[in-house]
Amino acid sequence: MSGGLKHAMLIGCCVIAAAGAMLLPGCKREQNNTVATAPNGTSRPSTSTAAGSPLRQPTSESLKYNLSDAIAVAESAIAGDHLFEWAQAVAFARSLDPTGTELADGLGTLISSGSPSEERLAVRFLKDVRDKDGPQWNKSISDELVRTAIDRANSIRQDEGMVRYRIAQLLATREEDRLSALEWLADTHARLEWYASRLAPNLRAKGVKERLATVRVLTKIAPSSHVAEKVLASALVDSDSVVRCAAANGIAEASSISSKTAEMLFAAMSDTARVRRAVVSTLIKFIDGHPQAVAAVVKAIWDQDPDVRQMGIEAFARPDVLSTVGVENLIAALRHPDHNVRRNAAYALQARKAESDSVLSALTTSVDRGNFIVREALADALERAQREKSTALAALKMTAEHGDSSSAQAYARAALREIEVKKDNSR
Repeated sequence: MSGGLKHAMLIGCCVIAAAGAMLLPGCKREQNNTVATAPNGTSRPSTSTAAGSPLRQPTSESLKYNLSDAIAVAESAIAGDHLFEWAQAVAFARSLDPTGTELADGLGTLISSGSPSEERLAVRFLKDVRDKDGPQWNKSISDELVRTAIDRANSIRQDEGMVRYRIAQLLATREEDRLSALEWLADTHARLEWYASRLAPNLRAKGVKERLATVRVLTKIAPSSHVAEKVLASALVDSDSVVRCAAANGIAEASSISSKTAEMLFAAMSDTARVRRAVVSTLIKFIDGHPQAVAAVVKAIWDQDPDVRQMGIEAFARPDVLSTVGVENLIAALRHPDHNVRRNAAYALQARKAESDSVLSALTTSVDRGNFIVREALADALERAQREKSTALAALKMTAEHGDSSSAQAYARAALREIEVKKDNSR
């Protein structure tokens, strides 16, 4: 059993009490004290005594309060509630548990399953409590402040403690327990962005159901966590296509993606049709700043799957896409079966001034009028000009005189006549 889960189970009765179940004997407070943050610590009297305190003799305060109060004050200091000075909180906790042993149990899920900052501060707090030369505070602590800390422990941090308990459950031996934790995390309204990295191991679980449940939680976190986006990207190579598809859809919820994630998404363009649909949809969202997204659109317009192809065609019409598509891809798109793709490509070449005005004017006219012969001849000439680093006009003249076939020569001559018309009209 993992350390985090052990800590969570030790104090599980407090979770039950917080949830409204029957209060177990070990969860009842003594006198007027209330239960500490669930599930961070079990309410029990302090075991500190004058004889057993090697670091500090108990004060009158240590006789009024018990360990759950120390845990509440410690959590308040760690959370940055500004109710206590750090030294004040440390000294108070030390007076109730000089060795920090029971305090460590109470803060166990903070250390094993808290956010990075919570884990760091909890470890520091315990170290300061145990250090005889650590922070000191000789003034009495206000009952009102302690009561406020306890009240917060019983309200605000009950949810935080339950989150940590569920995060600890992700390391449980039984799949059933891990799935229960994931289901709870997916449905809770508590903030989870700090825990994205803790979910990564569950993406390597044996069961598809658990991996899908993990993707669901990460998808929920993705809008506010770059770590979640990166962890989701690792699922794009999962052995199950359903998980890969869910991961691609989950990444779409992120506010932005890294270049590495964009590369992994583009690599998934060779996946199944279902995954490709999710990948294209996601990459289109992040088309600004990611050349891989534009490359995916160019690839999508030729895809065999009609849904992928249609998404690509629609995205290809966007000015921000057309302005970044390479000239060679625009020329290739002149032969696309879809008229809108051909037209968008032709006008994008014209806007980019990829050739002389007369050539490009002849091209757009041929596309608009559906003149296959002139369009095909100009597409051939543009490809040859790109390949030989010459001009489309020179390529057309060469084909008109020395083309491989009579039809190729006739096509080239038709294109040259259209170009001459455009020149005359421009004079």
